[in-house]
Amino acid sequence: MYPHFLIIGAQKAGTTWLHHNLQIHPRIWMPEFEVHYFDRKIEEAGSFDDEWYASLFEPEGEEVVGECTPSYSVVDRDMVAHVHELIPNAKLIFSLRNPIERVWSQTSMMLVKRDGGVQSVNEEKLRERFAHEKLQLRTDYLRTLENWGAYYPPERIFISFLEDIHFHPEGLLAGVCDFLGVDYYKRRKAKKSFLRPQKMKKRINSRSADEMPTWVASYLARAYEESSRQLEQRFGGYTSFWRYCTERLIEDPPPGESLTYPLWNSSLREDWSESSEGEPEIFREDHLQSGPLSSLQTPR
Repeated sequence: MYPHFLIIGAQKAGTTWLHHNLQIHPRIWMPEFEVHYFDRKIEEAGSFDDEWYASLFEPEGEEVVGECTPSYSVVDRDMVAHVHELIPNAKLIFSLRNPIERVWSQTSMMLVKRDGGVQSVNEEKLRERFAHEKLQLRTDYLRTLENWGAYYPPERIFISFLEDIHFHPEGLLAGVCDFLGVDYYKRRKAKKSFLRPQKMKKRINSRSADEMPTWVASYLARAYEESSRQLEQRFGGYTSFWRYCTERLIEDPPPGESLTYPLWNSSLREDWSESSEGEPEIFREDHLQSGPLSSLQTPR
């Protein structure tokens, strides 16, 4: 059988957390590993094919089957067409994160794996890594939405914001479960849920430090200034704060050699709250922005 849903990315935007928590649900089955079929294995002639892919999904009574491979966010439209041929009714989950944070998080992770950490490379080497094509593609959220949206309608695409994982984890998981067609609560009146794991608010698969160099933040702000503007026009909410961060980091970066990371914990959020723009409802306890793409309002 083929999966009912795919977590397609973006990398370092909360996909591991989603994968971990959805696996706990008794009515959902997912492989423990990232499959990497449509972005990698399918190109290995004679080794893997659609039949092999289908053979991976053998649930034992679970109602909904899915997989998580964040690299699917960078596949081209022809590959999306192939996915659609196999599973035309699939549901997609796509996670978004402030582009500055996402790039820094992935870069930090790779430097820890390969070079022993950020301190081991100079500024020139960092700039080379930031310019890597795959790194940029993984942060081109609108390209991903255009490619997958060419075959899957908005009601079949769930947008998850990393901020909601931090501020509203239970609400986000309840929304994802509703999107997938499974109950979040065992007993709704008692508010007893299937998913209330200890790691609900713990970062999973995180190797990034709690700070990032100010020059890096400013450099990435320039690289993703236009992208942040386009995301704000599309989604508003959290992306309005992302756009504010890029403008401040370009025009008037905070003093000091480093910034608290993630940026919602930095002085930038306080400055935004005190600015003429103010801080709207997005960081309130009752605010949840994540949801099906069809339900997300585009600000005028």
